[in-house]
Amino acid sequence: YCAAGSDSKDYCLTEFEKYNRLKTYGLDCFVAKVMFYKEVCGVRIFLQEQVTPENDSYCTRRPSRKSQDLADKWYDEGKFYIEPEWIANCLDKYGKSKVERFLYYCANIDPDILEDVHSGNFGYRGDETPCILDYSNYGD
Repeated sequence: YCAAGSDSKDYCLTEFEKYNRLKTYGLDCFVAKVMFYKEVCGVRIFLQEQVTPENDSYCTRRPSRKSQDLADKWYDEGKFYIEPEWIANCLDKYGKSKVERFLYYCANIDPDILEDVHSGNFGYRGDETPCILDYSNYGD
């Protein structure tokens, strides 16, 4: 949350807005769901679905060899600079076309989504589907 009228950037609002833009493109599955809850005494409160960060080693899902090979190739080509195993799990879950659309979106429409993605910012939902849980950049 961020107090209304403060000089601080409202990163929760930024993530809420980014989530809604991704939703219009059908790419919201790649990020944790965010919704506005309520405002209390001038403070906006947002809720985000629970996601276990990758660095907590929650996910037991291992990607297929085909997906891992493709993710490694894309990583080597510089299409993204995050954990290739996570992208490989995205390939297995969401399909190549959707992952390509998401990476294109991040590269050409909103590059800040992947700007600060590290092991504490991407992870897995309870059903082990991969998603990013912190997708507003400090510089946003």
